[in-house]
Amino acid sequence: MNTRFGVAAKVFAAAFFTAATLIAPSAQADEVEPPAIELPPAVSDLGLKGGNSIVAGSSRLTAAFFQNGFSKKCLEVRGDSNANGAIANQWTCNRSATQVWGITEYRDRYAGFNLYNGNSGKCLEIRGDSKATGALANQWQCNDSATQVWRFHPSGDGGYYITNANSGKCLEIRGDKWIDGATANQWTCNGSASQVWYLFT
Repeated sequence: MNTRFGVAAKVFAAAFFTAATLIAPSAQADEVEPPAIELPPAVSDLGLKGGNSIVAGSSRLTAAFFQNGFSKKCLEVRGDSNANGAIANQWTCNRSATQVWGITEYRDRYAGFNLYNGNSGKCLEIRGDSKATGALANQWQCNDSATQVWRFHPSGDGGYYITNANSGKCLEIRGDKWIDGATANQWTCNGSASQVWYLFT
């Protein structure tokens, strides 16, 4: 296994909680698909297949890159940080562990999925449990809160709108920006390309 993914392997091999199998779309011809990665043993036999929905009910864990529909860049945690509160942003897809996200079904109080960062093992959330338009996305120790639960809605073109269970708002890249380092935040769902995410191994 690529040593660069040693941390991700340790995180995902633990098979956090009850997980979900992901069925993701094949790339469009004009998309810039992230390079393939060697997934940890806990998820390597799952793979991503053609389709348009996320199927719950599996006891397994899966992982993927999240590529923004507008910029074609990957969702990550800024600076490969392990710290609580580190901001989520986009960057050119580059095989780093911080761009890998584990996806597990959350079956307790809120319907949806937790997204675990492959580098830190922390959960993607909206800062401060905010419901405000424009509130930033960051990572935090997984803590059973609604703001760490996400729901996937097919966009109709092979991607997904990803809404926060606490606010009901969509995950996007702020200001429809192309640049590396542009931050991720939540906004009222509006059908823009910046709110569409394509999932790839």
